Amino acid sequence: MNNICVCGHTKAEHVGAGPCGVCMCGWFHEPEAIVVVPLVVDVEAAYPDPGPRQPDPLKDLAEKLGGALAREGCLLITGATTGLPDLVARTFRDNGGFALGVSPAENRSEHVARYGLPETGADAVIYTGFGYKGRNLINVRSADIVLIFGGATGTLNEFTIAYDEGKIIGVIEG
Repeated sequence: MNNICVCGHTKAEHVGAGPCGVCMCGWFHEPEAIVVVPLVVDVEAAYPDPGPRQPDPLKDLAEKLGGALAREGCLLITGATTGLPDLVARTFRDNGGFALGVSPAENRSEHVARYGLPETGADAVIYTGFGYKGRNLINVRSADIVLIFGGATGTLNEFTIAYDEGKIIGVIEG
């Protein structure tokens, strides 16, 4: 497996040995599992649509990240949710990656009806029945690296869990 930067770029995609210029991190690791957080319920609500003539930089970055993670052979763990994590997971899967979704719901019916989450956001879904906070704990504890990408209160929850658990945390800006 090639090294991957926390910004989602491979070493080959960086110029020289310096930082990538996107996130200015310049740090590399060989991950086994990565969880993409936060669990943004609605991308458009969290990030206003820039209009038909202007690209949405966060959506573009999400697609690039999903592709890069798939090319590196990572296992992607998400909250089986909507928004930016869903876009990352879809692009990841379109590029041959395997995405594992961890749902806050007890079963498929609750996942869709109560939480309003998609059925097609992952290759396999684990239904925890633990609600959002319990699901966040499982996501973070199951990952080698946690990538923070946009978000709100749930992001803060996952960030604090990752920090407390001593996880490697990458913050992606767009």
